[in-house]
Amino acid sequence: MTVSATKPSADHLMDTPLPVLINELGVTLTDSPITDRAFFGAVIVQRKTGELRLTMPTGRNELEHDTVARYLLAQALGVDRGDAVTATIPLDLTLTVRRGTTSLGKAADIRDLSPADGTATLVYDRHLANPGTAVWLARISLRRHGYAVREVILDGMGPGITALFREASRLRLDVYLGSGKGTPRVVTYHDSPAAYQVPAGWDLADATDRLPAAHAAARPHVVRALRAIDVEKGNNGGRIDKALDVAAGMILETGDPDQVWDTLTRVLCETGSERAEVPT
Repeated sequence: MTVSATKPSADHLMDTPLPVLINELGVTLTDSPITDRAFFGAVIVQRKTGELRLTMPTGRNELEHDTVARYLLAQALGVDRGDAVTATIPLDLTLTVRRGTTSLGKAADIRDLSPADGTATLVYDRHLANPGTAVWLARISLRRHGYAVREVILDGMGPGITALFREASRLRLDVYLGSGKGTPRVVTYHDSPAAYQVPAGWDLADATDRLPAAHAAARPHVVRALRAIDVEKGNNGGRIDKALDVAAGMILETGDPDQVWDTLTRVLCETGSERAEVPT
């Protein structure tokens, strides 16, 4: 299949068995030689033919391989993944993460999802995934259904790693432990959440202390937008604090302040139009 060909529906892309889907799309699947834990795969468009080649790292668990492959294909084909942050306002969740027994063959399970309370639980098999990978996969899955993870709480783990994940999640960052070289740094990706890379052996408390500066260096436009929101909250007397908090979360999630303001403006205009049409 080429990028210009008819694209599948979101339901078909997400529900069709992956080998069948790849065959239907005519995508070439290859193993990548890249071993960096922070590399999850890539779709390469052949310049002359427009054909797609999906290259994936080896040695990953089945859940990660399947989820990432579909996510990358959706990006390459322009399929609407049901990604709430690109079309609607997401519902924020606090995600509690713990080790435990998962469904047969799964690296992680999302349980006890409560939209009313804004909470969910993620249970992962430590033999199949680390907490960073488990949270990353959960964020992708939840995003498809209109949720965004505002805070990650690691249950039953050490204080250093727990504080690191909590502070990174508040900036809507994934955490890649044992990844990268030099000092901890925030990396950004096209159409994908930013991440905090912490080299192997680095003191986690120190990595947490470095996080605000690393985030500001990598996403200065996001930090400027957040500061502007803080100023506005101080000026409005609390009247629209909730709306501004929603905007701040979406800006952190997408890394694109202009897109967020456009989305919120469109939603508000649509809501206003619907109210105007209600007969009195």
